[in-house]
Amino acid sequence: MTIKGKIDTEVNRLLFEGLTKENEKGKIVAGLAQRWEISQDYKKITFYLRDNLKYSNGIPITSEDFLRTISKWKNSKSFYEDKYLIIKAVNDKILEVELKDKINMEKWEDVSKFYLKEFAKPVNAPKNKEISDKDKYFVYNMDSKKILSTGPYILKEYGNERAILTKNPNYWNKNNIRTESMRLW
Repeated sequence: MTIKGKIDTEVNRLLFEGLTKENEKGKIVAGLAQRWEISQDYKKITFYLRDNLKYSNGIPITSEDFLRTISKWKNSKSFYEDKYLIIKAVNDKILEVELKDKINMEKWEDVSKFYLKEFAKPVNAPKNKEISDKDKYFVYNMDSKKILSTGPYILKEYGNERAILTKNPNYWNKNNIRTESMRLW
């Protein structure tokens, strides 16, 4: 991986939080979803979003934003097609994901764990309708004026193999983010 690739990976992790996230030890923990339930047969995951979630510009984040993101990538050639998932926004704060196929895994339990890890990836963070309708492939260029962050930081500047980030004032856990700004080279 190039220096630019390492910076991009770290910047994405700091800008875009999904339903789940990985902690320092690599364990999947709650992200924008405060909790989730997995059915006894491991074929359904129900996510419960945190209260008062907002993008970096103050627009509320809803389960429909996740539905829009997940349904885009599941229908693309880069991920799974309809035969693998059924996704439903029950209301603004509840998202249900029904697993339909074991994707070459022996146990349904492993499939549900796989998806919990997938939902932690920055590419699966929610995308606002206004932006996603303009960018049907959800390819964000690193233009700080266009990015709506869901993570702890906002992109202030990007280029020449460096990034400058500042604390996201609308991040759900902003009171526990101690670093106001950072530069990544």
